[in-house]
Amino acid sequence: MKIILTGATGLVGAEVVRQAMLDKGISEITALVRRPLDIQHLPDEGKEKLRIVIHKDFLNYSAPMELFKSQDACLWCLGISQNQVSKEEYNTITYEYTMAAAKAMLSANPSITFLFVSGEGADTSEKSKI
Repeated sequence: MKIILTGATGLVGAEVVRQAMLDKGISEITALVRRPLDIQHLPDEGKEKLRIVIHKDFLNYSAPMELFKSQDACLWCLGISQNQVSKEEYNTITYEYTMAAAKAMLSANPSITFLFVSGEGADTSEKSKI
């Protein structure tokens, strides 16, 4: 299975990358990211599975359209806490980015599976009541 994922530099996305690297059923992971991904913490045996694609405009997917054609699934882990941005920015990042990507991927590859992964309530200390 070939997967593309977003949000790989965040808490949830980074863990998805780590787990996907260990999953023998996943042959290729393409991380669509705004900035380079630090892969130092990933297992050596999985590095060849990971491909990093820098993508700056999450409202425009004309550049990666060809890439979408060969993917089986997208794990959408891109998001931000509503406490970190304005209401308008939150809507753009969590809704508009997601919808633009989903529409582009569906257009390029009608058989792609799109999974929205949310880190709402995630707490790295693992002491949250949520």
